[in-house]
Amino acid sequence: LKMDEEILKDILPLYCDHVVVLARSTADVYPKLKPLPFVQDIVDAGRSVVNKDDQYYLMLTNADICTSGYFYQYARTLIHESTAISINRMTIPKHHLEFPTNTNDNPADVHDLASNVMDQ
Repeated sequence: LKMDEEILKDILPLYCDHVVVLARSTADVYPKLKPLPFVQDIVDAGRSVVNKDDQYYLMLTNADICTSGYFYQYARTLIHESTAISINRMTIPKHHLEFPTNTNDNPADVHDLASNVMDQ
């Protein structure tokens, strides 16, 4: 969302080939709601970075979902079998991971902590 652009401008390019800032949120249309993106705006942003004849896939996931190294390869095999898929998450018990303590809300620090957990 536009409101997050300044905070994420240095982090997103490390992981994303294309970044599209969404101009509106649910709070713009429905002021009593918290600002979340509209799903159609996300889909439209995904479509905006591909050419008409490109074969592409659009995956939506929550920011708190951490995938294993082979997840996207496995998802690709499933996609070839269908036009749409839904993959549900599996919660990993905390005793299988060491979680560092987050001492602040600095996005760069949170990113570093998340990267350390992903490396486990």
